[in-house]
Amino acid sequence: MSELVVLVAGSMRIPARRNAGAHGVEQAVTAWARTHLPAHRRSAGSDGVDTYGSAAAWTFPDARPDLLPLLAEWGVWFFWTDDLLSSGHDLFAHTSDGGLAFGSHHGRSLPGPEHQCIVDLFEHLRSRTEPVAPPGWVRRFRRSLKDCLAAFDTERGHRATGRPPALEEFVALRRRASGMFLHLRFVEFGLDIELPDWVFETADLDEVLHCAADIAGWTNDVFSHQREKRAGEVDNIFAVLRGENPDMDETTALALVVNAIGARSADLRAAAVAFRNRYEDRLAREGGLSQVRSFLDGIADTVAGNLAWTAESPRYRPHHGGG
Repeated sequence: MSELVVLVAGSMRIPARRNAGAHGVEQAVTAWARTHLPAHRRSAGSDGVDTYGSAAAWTFPDARPDLLPLLAEWGVWFFWTDDLLSSGHDLFAHTSDGGLAFGSHHGRSLPGPEHQCIVDLFEHLRSRTEPVAPPGWVRRFRRSLKDCLAAFDTERGHRATGRPPALEEFVALRRRASGMFLHLRFVEFGLDIELPDWVFETADLDEVLHCAADIAGWTNDVFSHQREKRAGEVDNIFAVLRGENPDMDETTALALVVNAIGARSADLRAAAVAFRNRYEDRLAREGGLSQVRSFLDGIADTVAGNLAWTAESPRYRPHHGGG
């Protein structure tokens, strides 16, 4: 695994940084889990839920220290939800007016109390997040969550057929299902900044967000594709490449993906520069220039931190069931 980390990091060329509150957040999320999680989730992975404290420290290096535990708790919720929806149940999750609910595609009753635990945890986290966030952030958060859950359900349909999507369809879907768009909402939240709505309506920022989602999604695919291959997962870039090129060997596929991560990393840097060049004068006039700069830097920190956390997390070790 260490060789893969070196390979991807060398291609990405974005240094990772860790939040100074890393140790404290790992302790805080472990203590929080004793109250809010069932026993089997508290011990998920050989290092327990503290791995999600580490994830927050790596991916939000400049977040306010008092917000870092909440960000880690959202990470626990996201991966728990992802695991459940990827486990073969005939389930989907959706939001309505900001609330969360689970459903069954064939009208069957839901399998057990775990779903209600996830719903209750969502409400617990939302009640501590939305009231202290600006209205524009809340709208963006709810929209990103709804879209991510819809993408999860599209992936469920692909698993049911056993057929990987075409590459172009996969790229667009992986951006949504990776959770990166949702995660980047928390970059803004953790920095305690309020960005103008028009910033998120520009094609230039869309390109920045797309680059970040591609890098994070494909990086995770590099480390989880062997497990997902055994599980029959088809929404993985390696499965898609093999579907379109049946004779492609593993080494060739890995080289293609690593080179693509490098290319998208260069695209990310260029897109951030292009955004600054196009809009800095307007932001300077209207206010918010320093906040947008912090947000763009935070996006780069997130994709680099995602690799650093993936390298150390039990979730991506060969024996573990996550991904």
